[in-house]
Amino acid sequence: MKTYIQRVSKDELERKLKPNKVLILLGARRTDKTQLIRHFLEDMPQEKCLLLNGDDILDVQLLEERSVKNYERLLGNRKLLVINDHYLKTVNTLIYHIHSSI
Repeated sequence: MKTYIQRVSKDELERKLKPNKVLILLGARRTDKTQLIRHFLEDMPQEKCLLLNGDDILDVQLLEERSVKNYERLLGNRKLLVINDHYLKTVNTLIYHIHSSI
């Protein structure tokens, strides 16, 4: 079983999350960013968060339609959108569209 090495605490990450703001978690490859995201979300009710995986073609397809209606449909009443992106080439443009649309 892999152990989680605490580099950033869940509390610190939660404090940095602000309404209507974008928080980007950057780091070198294989530094457990995905593990940190999973660890952070494990206590969060699923209905409050939408987690999309940039490695999953179906999740990527959900984001292809760049419209307010699509973002509203995807988010529903959720308060947090997490995009775990490894390969989305236009994630910066995508984040800009989502943030400015909603």
